[in-house]
Amino acid sequence: MTGCRPRVLATATAVPPHALDQHAAKHVARGLFAGREDGAIDRLLPMFDHVEVDRRFLCQPVEWYLEHHPFADRNAVYQRWALELGTRAGAAALEAAALSPAEVGSVVFVSTTGLATPSLDVGLMRGLGLVDRYTHRQSMFGRGCAGGVAGLAQASDRARLDPARAVLLVVVELCSLTFRRDDVTTPNIVSSALFGDGAAAAVLVADEQGVQRGASVIGHDMVTWPGTDDLMGWDFGDDGMSVVLSKSIPALVRRELRASFDHACEQARVDPADIRHHLVHPGSAVVLDAVTDALELAPDALARSRSVLRDHGNMSAATILFILDRFLADGVADAGETVALSALGPGFSGEHLLLRW
Repeated sequence: MTGCRPRVLATATAVPPHALDQHAAKHVARGLFAGREDGAIDRLLPMFDHVEVDRRFLCQPVEWYLEHHPFADRNAVYQRWALELGTRAGAAALEAAALSPAEVGSVVFVSTTGLATPSLDVGLMRGLGLVDRYTHRQSMFGRGCAGGVAGLAQASDRARLDPARAVLLVVVELCSLTFRRDDVTTPNIVSSALFGDGAAAAVLVADEQGVQRGASVIGHDMVTWPGTDDLMGWDFGDDGMSVVLSKSIPALVRRELRASFDHACEQARVDPADIRHHLVHPGSAVVLDAVTDALELAPDALARSRSVLRDHGNMSAATILFILDRFLADGVADAGETVALSALGPGFSGEHLLLRW
């Protein structure tokens, strides 16, 4: 067991039914916030034009977000749609991996945009037909945009502990449910311009099973920078979650990310210069610019991250799996190449996962 390397065997994604293009989103925001005495919306509306998002998907019709909904109602919507999308993504990932539910020994569930006790992995197991009462389950909350990479690492660890059975990772984020219609602050408007909803899943197996396809997990590292826990997260109020998002994040990325990335490579005995493919969570276009600068990447190195941002917006933890799914579909990695997955999240922290084809 100690020598096995888990492999990412397959991935899949799912989106809710309501597509919203950026022009329409800006129009809705202008109508909703127009006439405020402070005139803040006139200053903030240009954000919709500069975040490099063309479209995202929402779990509710856009008219729903213009009405008042207390947190209990929002959370009920979260639970219903998280189970729907998570089950769909999980089933598609198992089908892509050519595995049956009976071959899954563990489920890892990641989400930070709603609450449920018992955690929603119980409902996912039921919806996917995972009937073995000894199926291991792990739920992860509070990791925000870094949760997808953290979830892959957790699933990888579980595959090492139970190499005879597959691990199913499911990540669901319904960021739109955190929109606050009476909040004309920069973080809320940025969220309105940037975030979308989506779910993704991945199947991991240990290479002791004789699987020759997929990518091996060869390293994972994380860093939490001291004194930065107020840069990103949620505030909780009667009407739900409101995003905490500091404008100082890009500067921190430029200053600190390279050292954490080099440390991750050192732990995995990989030369950073040998990594040709970088899959980076697109917190925003500005953050991607900062990552490009920090890691001294070519201007087009994060093209897939930008394309997913353009097509789906920032779906928090699920986004990195959308990028990995697109990368796998493109089939551009050669045997022996190392691919780096990186994401930033509340803490303030960074996650790096290294895969070898």
